[in-house]
Amino acid sequence: MKILAYIFPLIFLVGVEQPSQHQKPLCTVSYFYGSVNLKEPPQKWNKAQLDETVKEGEWLKTETESRCELSIIDGTVIRIDENTNLQIEGLDVEGDPIIKVKLNVPIGRIWTNVKKLSKGSKFKVKNPVVVAGVRGTVYSMDVLPDSSARIKVYKGKVAVSNEPLKKRMEQKQGFGKVKQVPGPHQVQGPHKVTLEQWFVIVKAQQEMWVSKTGKYSVKPFSIKKDIEKNEWVKWNIERDKKLKR
Repeated sequence: MKILAYIFPLIFLVGVEQPSQHQKPLCTVSYFYGSVNLKEPPQKWNKAQLDETVKEGEWLKTETESRCELSIIDGTVIRIDENTNLQIEGLDVEGDPIIKVKLNVPIGRIWTNVKKLSKGSKFKVKNPVVVAGVRGTVYSMDVLPDSSARIKVYKGKVAVSNEPLKKRMEQKQGFGKVKQVPGPHQVQGPHKVTLEQWFVIVKAQQEMWVSKTGKYSVKPFSIKKDIEKNEWVKWNIERDKKLKR
């Protein structure tokens, strides 16, 4: 009887699924106001809820006079301004504390406060013209309706490249066909127009502007003046201070 008493508890423990290494959700809605909606394609949009889990592949949309804050499990924070569309294109944890995050922002404005990432971790934000990679940075990104973008770095460094635009141009050129016009002559068929790939490091207190065609410029800016003139920046700085408390 004593032998059976030892065996039964062992069988019970083997049959029960052990808790996952990461019981907490990788990403949650930590704050919002106004009209904020979430969607996991092909499902319809649903109103966001506080502390709701946001999964890989989901889209988030803010309406006018609305904002949202997402918190990643490592302490990284992403804030979304009004009239913004954002997709969590990639979200994964490999071991601890290696995280891999990839955001897609086709239009709108976001603010990221990225914790210093461990070796192997990645955090990238892309829009139609550029992709920005960071390791421990505070910066904002605006994506305008014509796909041009502005990046302002408040702390750390951001590595920016025109990889999304280059890929899109290459795909577009791959589907061209030779065209003819009426008359005895033939117009020139489509030909490759090489788009130079570039990679730029944007440092703290620098602002980068990228046009829809990939032309860019980098110039310094005053964080103090930016806070005074820009309510969005002031609001984010105040929210970031609360994270340190």
